[in-house]
Amino acid sequence: MSSISVIIPTFNNSSQLIRCVLSIYKKFNIRKSNYEIIIVDDCSKLEHYNIIRNFIIKHKYINLHLTKNIKNSGPGSSRNVGAKKAKFLNLLFLDSDVILYKDISNIIINDLKKYDAVVGHYHYKPINNILSANYKAIYNYLFFVRKGTTTFETFNASCAAIKKKIFTKLNGFDKNIKWGDDYENEEFGRRIIKSGKNITLNPKLTVQHEFPKLIKMFKLYFTRAIPYVSIILKDKKLESTGPASYEMIFSIILSVVTSMNLIMYIFFIKKIYLYLSIISFFLFILNNLNFLLFSIKIKPMQTPIFLIINFMLGISLSIAFIIGLISYIFRKYS
Repeated sequence: MSSISVIIPTFNNSSQLIRCVLSIYKKFNIRKSNYEIIIVDDCSKLEHYNIIRNFIIKHKYINLHLTKNIKNSGPGSSRNVGAKKAKFLNLLFLDSDVILYKDISNIIINDLKKYDAVVGHYHYKPINNILSANYKAIYNYLFFVRKGTTTFETFNASCAAIKKKIFTKLNGFDKNIKWGDDYENEEFGRRIIKSGKNITLNPKLTVQHEFPKLIKMFKLYFTRAIPYVSIILKDKKLESTGPASYEMIFSIILSVVTSMNLIMYIFFIKKIYLYLSIISFFLFILNNLNFLLFSIKIKPMQTPIFLIINFMLGISLSIAFIIGLISYIFRKYS
């Protein structure tokens, strides 16, 4: 029977972490002696650290280990710390703001017999039933399941597993990527592939996630898109599946074209701009038709708002991509 070391970094979110740990204990369908949960506290406030420590003391029947970083080092570095302490040959990384709603232990064990690394994704039902969470969960889910089991470029450490010997050989995540930079998964995934190993996306490997509210979601998309531009330009291609694909690029372009034509119409009152804006918006809807049809099945009343969010997100990401492009050019030629 294969065994799993579960590694969870945490920073000032003890309640979410505890919820995650309990879900693992309730849903893992393997013997308790065949898995361990390693919590890496990335120098949280003392109150959060004490809550976690007291939780572990009260739940000795769960195989829990807690370590604390001397200074705040970022999620990638924290995962590296957990991997070094892991005693089993299979590593499963989870974010502290996810929960298991079903057993994934056997998926991990079986997949790592066939693949070097396996990644999952978020279920279309988020933990928090709010507008922004429903939008992001449904959008992400649709794009991650559409191709079935397939190769992938990013090691999505919110739910991802890898053989420990491969992780160790590649020196794990880039320790220089800090909280808020949010591209350590992309960087490590590309490094896995360049080493000759593979990453497989299993659409059945899903977890539920607690998503941020709308304004924070826009901010996260914006900040993450800027460094992602450099990754795209270095790879000279987009991801093979998932939301960061050609459909998203087309949505960005069409939302910008629609907006620009509307602005031109307002200033110059020429019908040609109005017609062009209508045409481009119609193409925008066609480009997002699969998402809209799927969201109607899940959240029919929220679907029109999802369309507006997607449109506004396209405009926001276009600005982020311009900033990312300028940053890339500046770093390359300075």
